[in-house]
Amino acid sequence: MNTLKAEKRSMSIKAKRLRREGYVTGNVFGRDIQESIPVKIEKTVVERLLKTCNKGSQILLDVDGQAYDVLIKDISFNAMKGIVEEIDFQALVRGEKVHSVAEVILVNHDKVMNGVLQQQLQEISYKALPEALIDKVRIDVGDMKVGDTIRVADLDIAKNKNVDLPGKGGRRLRGGPPHLPQQRRNRQRGQKRRLLRRNRGMAGLRRVGTSCSYALFL
Repeated sequence: MNTLKAEKRSMSIKAKRLRREGYVTGNVFGRDIQESIPVKIEKTVVERLLKTCNKGSQILLDVDGQAYDVLIKDISFNAMKGIVEEIDFQALVRGEKVHSVAEVILVNHDKVMNGVLQQQLQEISYKALPEALIDKVRIDVGDMKVGDTIRVADLDIAKNKNVDLPGKGGRRLRGGPPHLPQQRRNRQRGQKRRLLRRNRGMAGLRRVGTSCSYALFL
């Protein structure tokens, strides 16, 4: 299990200032913690942790020498600046189930030669005891063909008796036909709209000869 070192944060110092000084702010909360504990963590340490861990990972959090078995509950990422600004941790309690998520990771997707994979689910929500937590679900899609479907119910996580899923079946990963480029789709939509507008001004249509051409008649 990964260990992350943090320090208690003084609320008199604003989060923006701490971020400028190279820290990521966060909070630790849980059933056995009366008030959430505000913390600060060195940015470089957080970046190193997130190379192997993510939202839903279980780690050991060391806050000024006090160790907490925690779940990474939420990660606030500033996409404009490309940095992590805040991380929230839930302290785990032995024998108590907790809500979490497992990241869906596709394996061998480069071997899919026909069609385009349509991934409708990025993470799987579930509930489990601390010892049964799962942070990643890897799916081998190398043998998928057009029309194949993989549902959450087909995965090992759904067969794990120690994991509670919110529903059966649910979202799916599907092998579908190749997508048209966006520019081509827009062009086709425009052609359809123009055809509809033109047809509204016609009194009628009749077929000319054996071809599929049409002529306007009044």
